[in-house]
Amino acid sequence: MDTAAHSHPRRDLGMVILVTCLVFLPGLAGSFVWDDAMLVLENRLTASPQFGRVAWWQALFTTDLWATAPKSVGPTGYYRPLFLLGLALDGALFADSPMLHRAHSLAWHLLAVGLFWRLLVGLAFSRFATLVGVAWFALHPLQTESVLFVSARNDVMATALLLGCMVWLLVRRERWRAVDLMGSGLCLVAACLAKESALVAPVLWAVIAWTCGGTQLLKRVQPWLSLASGLLLEGVVRWLSGVAMPDSTWPPFELVGKAAAWSARAVVWPFNLSPAVHLAWVDPHPWWALGVVCLGMVGLTVWRRGMAAPLLFALLAWAPTLVAVEQTRLVSLRYLTMPLVGVAMALALAVHIGTKTARTWHRRAALGWTTLLAVACALAVPMWHDDVSLWTAVEQRTPSRYATGALAKVWDDLGDLDKAAQLYEEAAVGPLPFWEACYNVSDVHLRRGDAAAAVQAGERALSEGCRPTPELVAPTALAHALTGNWPRAEALALQVDQDPTGKAVVVRTAASVRSGDLSAFADMSSDDAVGLGNRVVWLLQETGETDAARPLQEMITTKR
Repeated sequence: MDTAAHSHPRRDLGMVILVTCLVFLPGLAGSFVWDDAMLVLENRLTASPQFGRVAWWQALFTTDLWATAPKSVGPTGYYRPLFLLGLALDGALFADSPMLHRAHSLAWHLLAVGLFWRLLVGLAFSRFATLVGVAWFALHPLQTESVLFVSARNDVMATALLLGCMVWLLVRRERWRAVDLMGSGLCLVAACLAKESALVAPVLWAVIAWTCGGTQLLKRVQPWLSLASGLLLEGVVRWLSGVAMPDSTWPPFELVGKAAAWSARAVVWPFNLSPAVHLAWVDPHPWWALGVVCLGMVGLTVWRRGMAAPLLFALLAWAPTLVAVEQTRLVSLRYLTMPLVGVAMALALAVHIGTKTARTWHRRAALGWTTLLAVACALAVPMWHDDVSLWTAVEQRTPSRYATGALAKVWDDLGDLDKAAQLYEEAAVGPLPFWEACYNVSDVHLRRGDAAAAVQAGERALSEGCRPTPELVAPTALAHALTGNWPRAEALALQVDQDPTGKAVVVRTAASVRSGDLSAFADMSSDDAVGLGNRVVWLLQETGETDAARPLQEMITTKR
């Protein structure tokens, strides 16, 4: 590529940043969504930071990302201390203000946009090509997740820092100084400490070097030493932390194909996007989009050999996300934040090659392009207002039992048990019922005070293929007891070995008390006997068996 200087008025960047701010501004008024409650608000490490204590800093740099969440999922291998530090600063400065948390994420996105603009300017793309590429990166609707979902900020942080690393190497590529190489290496370390996917930095540098002038820049040793030093330092920090890399196997080919199809669709058609696509339930998959991307990659590579480099970066930046896909079976928009750099660069390169000089229609086309993206992004922003709007959009755009069950949990948490019960029942049907809906489908009716509905929902869930977990079987057993079907209630309660709900224990004990056997209370402490006894008395009284409950009431009185 011609490396001659081009005129790139900063007002182009200013226009894109202004439009980006205007588009995202309504989203700042939303609330915390999805995992924000656990990872942001209730995180034991970051919710109440102790910057003055050495032990707190030690914990920050030696903990798994999810280890201090209230519902730890065990070791995940995600080591992102810089992201956690950002959350801690949010907690100290903004308390529990979702607006300011989201504004912090938007600032990182704007930084990434500015650095990407500087990168394309440094690559001597035409003004029109630069504007098209930067607008695509800044206003693509998939960016709404990494900006408005606070728990996804690490994606835009890693992307911005990785771009900073590349810009630092690029600006003075004719004559690097020690400070340039050191700054680049430190940016890379910071990017990796925000998210592991920044390890693809050498690939991005190869893309830039190839785009700048073929193999000449690739052969220079200094940038490779800078990148290698950064990766080595990150590896040492991670090794000292004791947090291992994610323990995951490569996903099966079918899963890779499905994830690639949905990712391709999100990139090439930026409308009506869904932020959470569970590949176990959603069908059909958008294979057409994968076909379009594959044909486009082949065509562009044949057209110009240099087009292969940024497209290869996009592919390799996307590949690490398959670790998370294999673990959760979820495809999310935030997984495409870093790959979008390669896609936008390829798009800018294609426009640059195709339109060497700026004309009036080019400027109009750029304005129309930016407007189209801004509209698509603005339409996606309201989806992130709160959990109801988020999961309603997911259910409408990619209907599945997963989406229905997630929306049911939202209504459950909000206290609308009628809506929650209906949605749980819809999600707990075969051939592949959603496991969380199975957990709640019977219990939600008990909380509504409708034991008959709990029986019906629980039995149907068991017949539809829900696993007989304690969370399903125990409430169903209690519901049978409340409706007077003691034989079925006792049979179900006996199937439960470990009962986190405590309901199966109550049913089994109540069945024994009905037959006059109070031996279950003989070896219990007073507090345990009183607690269980009160629940058993309640159950017997609810079923009209006050005579059977009377001896137990007398025993409870004496133990008090």
